[in-house]
Amino acid sequence: MQNIKANSLLVKCTVAAAIYYLPQDIGVLSLLSLNKRSHSKQVTGPISGGPAESKLDDLILRYMMDRGFDPSGYVVTKGRRNTVVQLR
Repeated sequence: MQNIKANSLLVKCTVAAAIYYLPQDIGVLSLLSLNKRSHSKQVTGPISGGPAESKLDDLILRYMMDRGFDPSGYVVTKGRRNTVVQLR
């Protein structure tokens, strides 16, 4: 491998090119990412978390009572990310 001196023309051109092109590239890439993010939010819309955990039991109870199920007719299983209602 050849030795490259710190004051050589190759090093000076590389540093000058990095100083000239990197800010432009960072600016363009940030604009592209912001455009992609805003477009994807328009497509999917905002995501809501659903009802609070404290209101979930009451919500399930009212929903099932409206449809004629008593609390002994179903089982509610709460997972980490979802809630499952199984009929008996």
